[in-house]
Amino acid sequence: MLDKIDQKLLNYLYHNNRETYAAIAKKTNLTREQVSYRINKYVKDGIIRKFFSIFNYKSLGYHYHIHVFITFEDNESKDRFIKLQSKNILSWGFAYAKYDIYANYIFRDEKESNEYISTMMKDIKIRDLKIIRPMESTLYPLKFIRNNREEEINIIRGGHTIVLDNNEKKILSILEENSRARIVDIANQLNISGELALYKTRKLFKDKIVLGSRIQFNMSKLGYYFTLVLVNSSISEENKKKIVMHCKASQNINSLIIQLNNPNYIIQLFHQSGKELRKEIEELRGLLNNKVDIEVIPIGEEIPLINTLPFIGRRPKSLFS
Repeated sequence: MLDKIDQKLLNYLYHNNRETYAAIAKKTNLTREQVSYRINKYVKDGIIRKFFSIFNYKSLGYHYHIHVFITFEDNESKDRFIKLQSKNILSWGFAYAKYDIYANYIFRDEKESNEYISTMMKDIKIRDLKIIRPMESTLYPLKFIRNNREEEINIIRGGHTIVLDNNEKKILSILEENSRARIVDIANQLNISGELALYKTRKLFKDKIVLGSRIQFNMSKLGYYFTLVLVNSSISEENKKKIVMHCKASQNINSLIIQLNNPNYIIQLFHQSGKELRKEIEELRGLLNNKVDIEVIPIGEEIPLINTLPFIGRRPKSLFS
């Protein structure tokens, strides 16, 4: 269980995780030793799995984002998929009930995506495949982190491709691995001056190539379950506005995907009980005047660490390695 100091520290750390121990200590009225000890303990105990960065993929030349639900013909096919190599997977987890796997991908374009899916279906026996192609994708701060300073992040952004030099690509890779990486460590890894490392890192943030950062918690250790709610309803501006406002206000909802095809809305939420999940579903039905079909998909914890830069940085060691 988290005590009051844990709650205060995590509240601040979640939204300011690039700050130094000394700066965090000053803002939270803790000692530097307390901050250092507790953060290291969160990582050691597996409560914090990773500090990761979020990127503007279009600026890196990757324009096609999809979410995939897969049901396999047999366990052998499922095992083959898990061993399949991919430089495009951002995260994945086991799904339960109708589907076996839920995965999140980024590709350069539709052609690259189609080639990947085609190859996968030739090599693996798949009984059912649902592909979600977002036109909007929004990541909200975790609501149990009670700090309203940071707003949601729009994953699908406009913009043109930006050409990066090798050092800039390496900095992105370092920030993907650990969004708390210090400038001195970046400089040492790249064998460049601290001034140059600081300049290039700040420029990546200024140019909105790095959109922000998040913490990957082990949500089960914090007492939360992970569920996706797929909503089929009218995609009218009125309904869309209602759904967006609800997701912003909900204490459980972590992300919202909107697409033209069914399901029109894919809502990711964390909940501590079945009662909380039922309450969300009832509120969604009421919000849309019961003119809605809802599918509930429980999702397991992501098996490997989230990898928000698979095409540049490391790939998950326990999958697609």
